[in-house]
Amino acid sequence: MIRRALAFAFVFFGLALVGSSQESSRQVPSLTEVQRLQLIVLKQRLEIAQWKAQAVQTEFQAARRELDTLSQSLQVEGFSLDLDRMAYNVVEPSK
Repeated sequence: MIRRALAFAFVFFGLALVGSSQESSRQVPSLTEVQRLQLIVLKQRLEIAQWKAQAVQTEFQAARRELDTLSQSLQVEGFSLDLDRMAYNVVEPSK
């Protein structure tokens, strides 16, 4: 009985060692120089696109502020300014 247990233990640990040596012998994949450069270029393109989007957002906000300022300066009491038609509309008095 003890011999079987020892034999089982040796077989078990032997298989464990073989399994661990096979895992450690696996080579870690590596990128080719072309793949590495492609990744760098695409990451840079993405970063540039983000900068452009931020610049456009800043420009949009500035134009929006200018439009709001101008339209407020053009307000006339009793009329509303319709920016789609570029014309004033008569405001009906509230009852």
